[in-house]
Amino acid sequence: KPTNVLSFPDGDFAVTNNLGDIVLAYETIQKEALEQGKTFRDHAAHLLVHGFLHLLGHDHLDEKEAAIMENKEINILKKLGINNPYL
Repeated sequence: KPTNVLSFPDGDFAVTNNLGDIVLAYETIQKEALEQGKTFRDHAAHLLVHGFLHLLGHDHLDEKEAAIMENKEINILKKLGINNPYL
């Protein structure tokens, strides 16, 4: 199944000063935004924040981790003027 965002951690931030790379899938994001009634800009921003949190070590493998990560996303997006993407 196509994905919308991939994060590739660099592995050694102290040495490289680089957290890693984030790849956004334009066509998938565009399709999802239309299906979910969101703007492309807001959906892409959400996925960029999501990918960045992965680079910082966050994950959503279980319900507790998912809730923590989602709350962080919601708070960051709110500061950017973007509504809660999970509503």
